[in-house]
Amino acid sequence: MYKSIQADIPEKGDLLNGDSNMNDVRLMKKSRSNDMYYVCQRTLRNSFRDPTLFILQVVIAIILGLLIGLIYLNVDNTTTTGVKNRTGAIFFIIANQVFSNLSALEAFIKERPLFAHENVSGYYHVLTYFLAKVLCDIIPLRTIPAIAFSIVSYFMMGFQQTEEKFFIFFFFIWLASICASTVCFLVSASVRNFGVANLVAGLFYVVTLIFSGFLVEISSVVVFVRWIQYFSIFRYGINALSINEFMGLTFCYSTNSTVCTETGADVLSGLNVDHGTDWDLWKNCVALSVITVGFLTLTYVQLRRMKKTK
Repeated sequence: MYKSIQADIPEKGDLLNGDSNMNDVRLMKKSRSNDMYYVCQRTLRNSFRDPTLFILQVVIAIILGLLIGLIYLNVDNTTTTGVKNRTGAIFFIIANQVFSNLSALEAFIKERPLFAHENVSGYYHVLTYFLAKVLCDIIPLRTIPAIAFSIVSYFMMGFQQTEEKFFIFFFFIWLASICASTVCFLVSASVRNFGVANLVAGLFYVVTLIFSGFLVEISSVVVFVRWIQYFSIFRYGINALSINEFMGLTFCYSTNSTVCTETGADVLSGLNVDHGTDWDLWKNCVALSVITVGFLTLTYVQLRRMKKTK
């Protein structure tokens, strides 16, 4: 990588011709883009040299999709099993998507000494390395498994069979997955030991899982810890998938009954999920995006701090 970058740097004499400041700017832009290309290339080569993690992520996503699809196969529209199975499936799906992203802890721990050496030596900027690592993790290891899981599980469960509903389902699955991985990015950039990183990330997931609104009524929790709910990936993911699935449905007392008085809106009201407007769905997207950007920013700051302490 060093030789390739060096070959792209013009001779010093060329910089003296014309406007040297403009040449410096052009050189910096060219160098940054080249650095990004080479770091991404090396990251992908390292990943696919031993593709075990990528293959396992996809295979496990398919297996879990099949398992969930078989457990909740063609859910009915009754007020008992229909409602219960849908809420259970949604909770399990989001929990699975979050916890399966613990593999993102490897992102910065494994290459910590290499990053410190190369960055101090001036091979690339911290931002270049950060963006390359994040992009090369999100696209193959978070996006492709989310696609496989969504396609397999959604139609087997018999959720609402419309394109719009399916793509909203996939979008929030994907967004929750990325959001969960950014938590691991921050932990990975902050600690040296994989075991410690696993405990810290796992603790964050478990604590925020409690405040998802599914396991405990938030209003019954003591006031001074309720703020944790605003950092719960589970809460926003479950609320979004619940709104997407329940809105537009009507539930009957039994499969043979013609008395269908309970609507999906009634179910959402019982779950204390806001659903009156489109904003009630998309505010969950905003919340997950804010958490994602926040953790990515803290990860970048931590990488810069790591550079200064080396």
